[in-house]
Amino acid sequence: MTYVPQDPLLTAKQAAAEVCLSLPGFWKAVDGGRIPQPLYPASRAPRWRRSELISALEETRARPRDQKAARIKAAASPGVPYIVENAQAVRA
Repeated sequence: MTYVPQDPLLTAKQAAAEVCLSLPGFWKAVDGGRIPQPLYPASRAPRWRRSELISALEETRARPRDQKAARIKAAASPGVPYIVENAQAVRA
C-alpha cells in the first residue's frame, strides 16, 4: 500500500495543472502574488501545498468583485449616497 498524504507537495507542473494554468501562466501568477511562493525542500525543487493553492484560488475568485465595487465607489459622485450590493452600485 502506498502512503498518500492529505496535503501533498506538488511540483510546478502538477501545481499548474491543479489550478488549470499553463506552466508560464502559473509562474506569472506566482510572480504577481496570486499564487503563493513555493517551498524549497531541496535547492532547485520548488513545491506547493495543494491546500495553499486551493485557498489562493478562493481568494482570487473574490478579487474582481471587490475591485469592481471599489471602482464604483470611487466613480460615485461626491454627495450622492450609494449602496454597494453584489458589486453593483445602487443610488439611494
